[in-house]
Amino acid sequence: MWSQESFNERAPYFVEATPCQQVAHLTKFFVPSQVRQKFPNDKQLAATCAESYLGIAITASDGSF
Repeated sequence: MWSQESFNERAPYFVEATPCQQVAHLTKFFVPSQVRQKFPNDKQLAATCAESYLGIAITASDGSF
């Protein structure tokens, strides 16, 4: 993840009930504000004091995952 102008590795990260779960279904997901309130069970969001979220699935050139 990108945070505070650097990459941070956080593992393991369980995606159920998180914004990342939305990316898996939609390929793009953006929450401009109050992301912690919208995903209160996401411990990583709470730990990083996240305010917003942008997730984009990484795909092959043909669009497959």
